[in-house]
Amino acid sequence: MGRTVTLDGNEATVVGVVESSGLMGGMGGDSVNIYMPATTVALRFASSNMGYMQIYGLAKDGVDIDQLTEQTKTVVARIMRIPTEQIDQNLSVVSAQSSIDQLSSFMSAFQVLAGSVAGVSLLVGGIGIMNMMLTNVTERIREIGLRRALGATRRDVTAQFLAESIAITVLGGLIGTLIGYLLSLGAAGLVSGIAGGMSIAPAVSVQSIGLAVGICIAVGVIFGYYPARRAAKLDPVEALRHQ
Repeated sequence: MGRTVTLDGNEATVVGVVESSGLMGGMGGDSVNIYMPATTVALRFASSNMGYMQIYGLAKDGVDIDQLTEQTKTVVARIMRIPTEQIDQNLSVVSAQSSIDQLSSFMSAFQVLAGSVAGVSLLVGGIGIMNMMLTNVTERIREIGLRRALGATRRDVTAQFLAESIAITVLGGLIGTLIGYLLSLGAAGLVSGIAGGMSIAPAVSVQSIGLAVGICIAVGVIFGYYPARRAAKLDPVEALRHQ
């Protein structure tokens, strides 16, 4: 308070200090916001490259944001004496709601893209599980015949191979979840270091882990059912004779 600072060759006296505002605060840790009357800026900094001006406003609860945005644009254009045909070139009114809507639209598109990639990955992984289980059945034909000869039913054999298939997919899902968390943790640390002063931490919910495990179980059941049924339908006598 009371100190003199030099701004582009012009001296100015500090008459007040405001608290940091998330709405108008700078992105970097070294940013400083300086407020002074618009007339002072126009007179003392007319030769500087300071032709860009921002005005922040707060809307009341329950107000139609889109309508308020258009009204604000009209009023500001009249105050600034901007001709109608030059409003779009010289004036831009943006609401936080529009930014949120754009971000939501981007995130929705990203989720669809990520879901498509994940779906293809699940299909390829499921086919790999099925091929591996078919190979497993072929290598264990004598074991299957022995179990059937000792009293195991087709349902028992089916349940055994389905359980093995589900165990493989769930284990893979848990390993993938751990790797994904570690990668997101590393990415968050990298972004935090680049953005200086911004702290970002990955958030993993129990629901997302449960969903991942559920999808893994579904993949194990769907792609492991055919090999399990094939093993259950083997003739016990022919299976015992297999070399």
